[in-house]
Amino acid sequence: MEDLKYVGEYSLELLKLVVASRTEPLNLKGNFQGLTLYEDIFEPVISGQLLITDPIALPTLGPITGQEELLIKLKTPTIGDPDKIVEFIDQPLIVTHVSNRQSIGKDIEGYLLNFTTRQVMKDRRLRVSKSLNGTYSTIVKEMFDVSGCSKRPTYIEETSGIKRIIASNEHPFDIIRMCAANALSTKTKSPTYMFFENIRGYHFRSLDSMYAQKSIHKLEPKIAGTLMDKGLHTIKEQLENILDYRIRMGKDTLLQTNDGIFGSKMIVWNMFDKSYSTNQYDMIKNKSEERGVNYYHKNGKDFSPYSETTDKDGMNISEKPAKTFLSSTSNTTGQFQPGKDSSFVLDSGSYPVSPTDDLDVKQRRKSQLNRVREGVDLEVKCYGNTLLSVGDIVSCNIPTKMTVEKTASEKLDPRYSGEYLITHIRHDFSVQEDYKHEMQIKLTRDSISEEIEVTPTQYDSGKRQDESYGEFY
Repeated sequence: MEDLKYVGEYSLELLKLVVASRTEPLNLKGNFQGLTLYEDIFEPVISGQLLITDPIALPTLGPITGQEELLIKLKTPTIGDPDKIVEFIDQPLIVTHVSNRQSIGKDIEGYLLNFTTRQVMKDRRLRVSKSLNGTYSTIVKEMFDVSGCSKRPTYIEETSGIKRIIASNEHPFDIIRMCAANALSTKTKSPTYMFFENIRGYHFRSLDSMYAQKSIHKLEPKIAGTLMDKGLHTIKEQLENILDYRIRMGKDTLLQTNDGIFGSKMIVWNMFDKSYSTNQYDMIKNKSEERGVNYYHKNGKDFSPYSETTDKDGMNISEKPAKTFLSSTSNTTGQFQPGKDSSFVLDSGSYPVSPTDDLDVKQRRKSQLNRVREGVDLEVKCYGNTLLSVGDIVSCNIPTKMTVEKTASEKLDPRYSGEYLITHIRHDFSVQEDYKHEMQIKLTRDSISEEIEVTPTQYDSGKRQDESYGEFY
């Protein structure tokens, strides 16, 4: 990184637009004013906007109809790894529409070309009607092939159990989402599969597989004087510097309680033998089975960001289920090869398909994914590089804010410092003075490295408030 001329530098190697009326793509490098690229771990495709100036009325003369293709290649100059380069040449992006078209000078106008990945267009045009057999991971691989996702690099984590899906006129992406919602990892038994695209390709993998990655970058707010070395700015220190940050404490715990995030009950009706089973999910009791980000980075010091304290009624936050889920299955029991899905039987009388895993998946998945969506979040602004992408792990050092003198151990906030998962990135590539790349990043962690100590609260005894009055007044 020290070979960079300045922090946030990027190299725009290719920017062309394929329009119907031209035999050769139109070079837009001379018209380029800015590019915004969005990555989101909860979305199956990336998207963005390209700001250009236009002296030839291209939307009219081209014309631009929302059917164009955009070819892009850019990178941080010191990065030679092809996985860390933003490149859409073999698989061009597609322009979906033009917006904010307005005059910016005599006979010159500017506008935004809104674009997304081409695979989403193919997905919307395709419908799958067939029987899909195999593990969820093999079914996902087949859907990647059908939708064209496999024309980009793909990362698929293996799942357990043989399944059969009867797809009836469904889009490939919808089938992949269904697989993600029901899959269990072969390696960790985690039900937290995600389906998303980043600048490196398409991913179908669990949170555990992302948490287990090494941290690839460090971020921390720097004091201005520490960015200098012998009177010169150091690129490395500036790349690690957090320009601005905001801590988001998560969703309202009352709403999370109502949604069954902390505790829930599952009732599953078995249509095969006309029985039902129940399972109560308790986030606090379940913590030993759920691995957060700190499990892989703090030598197992992996603790819930929620306290186990009890209220005045003697209940903790997850003790009583606030929501009930209903599901059905047709699992074989007794002498009929127990533990198989009776919906699918061979002529020989054997049952080859694994049953649904609702008791193992749905409650835990809902709780864990909500703690990623609505957990301990950091929203940071920093100088950009193409090394980082959603799904990566980074280390953050957040200073403790207090007016009293701090000890050495108090300088970093133990609750908010540590490893985080990148869930969202907004890349902003501008050309104002120099080619400069900045990023708005959302970081999430679902665990902390120090357990919250719980001391029983001694409540003052006051006037009783449970009297009942029945007079008419």
